[in-house]
Amino acid sequence: TDPHYDITSTPGGGAFGDALVQSNHPAWLANDSVGSPGSSFISVTDTGTNSIAGGDYIAETMFNLTGFDPDTAVINGLVATDNSIQDVIVNGNSLGITGSGFAYYDPISIDTGFVDGINTLEFVFNNAGAGPGGFRANLSGSAVAAAVPEPASVAVWSLIGLGLAGFGYTRVRRKK
Repeated sequence: TDPHYDITSTPGGGAFGDALVQSNHPAWLANDSVGSPGSSFISVTDTGTNSIAGGDYIAETMFNLTGFDPDTAVINGLVATDNSIQDVIVNGNSLGITGSGFAYYDPISIDTGFVDGINTLEFVFNNAGAGPGGFRANLSGSAVAAAVPEPASVAVWSLIGLGLAGFGYTRVRRKK
């Protein structure tokens, strides 16, 4: 399983649960090595050559911005998918980001919609028909520490790797 993402919606409206790290389909950008910074394709199957149902899937991750100024938060990254990204959603708000390609395509930048505390980031990806399908994001980001009443230096933190492995990253799980 992937420790950063859940598949919260599948074609037909059902939730899947933990996203599975996929072995690569030969047409896809190769996954980064296990244990190294970077990312891997994820989906509802652990094998990139297995077929999945056609339709929309939602890959969701959550991160905590408590102690940071959410107005200064920025996430930058690259995404790849088989077949397309239909939308990127922050805390329930559509950003209208779309794209397609088995290798990384146009970079994304998210600098709006963040809140103090727990934030939800969703990627709506589509499998255009019965066949292999998956999603991959390689994200990084930053934010400035929230002001404190006593004099303190401004702290800037960084995210690295898949699933926002920063933002003081503590994976928030829903009870199943």
